[in-house]
Amino acid sequence: MDAITALAAYGMLNLDDDLLDAALSEIRAMPIDERLSLDPEGTVEHLLTHHHLGQGLIKDAAILMEASVHATPMASEPRLRLARLLIQQGHPEQARAVLAGLLDTKGQADRSHVAETLSLAALALAQSASKSKGSDRTALMEAQRAVFLDPASLQARKVLQYCRTIA
Repeated sequence: MDAITALAAYGMLNLDDDLLDAALSEIRAMPIDERLSLDPEGTVEHLLTHHHLGQGLIKDAAILMEASVHATPMASEPRLRLARLLIQQGHPEQARAVLAGLLDTKGQADRSHVAETLSLAALALAQSASKSKGSDRTALMEAQRAVFLDPASLQARKVLQYCRTIA
């Protein structure tokens, strides 16, 4: 798996389409469960996703991200990547549903990603409120919690400022 990933990355960096196609065809031929067992860090999924996004195949990237979330439902990183893409594509409700899987009943997320999860949830809430021409104090509160939990996070501060402008 490492060799295939290295070849695909090399092909992407050097714009060698033949090498990239050969590596990606090997990767695509593997079932997702096998890919995840050989690559638990998700490097291959990340590489494939970026390849799809670079080619403008956003729907294919979203399908791949969704499959990764379904294959590893307890992992934070695939959910966060999918939520980011959904927010960028203007689907805040779907992003909130993806992020809800990271939040338990007490509003706590995986400790290593709690601020980012809250920040993305606030952004999705704010985007929903903006679409409906209303204001949502919940988005502002979630953004404030994200900044409180990770004051050094530039993303959390940007989301807080965005939420303040629409509140």
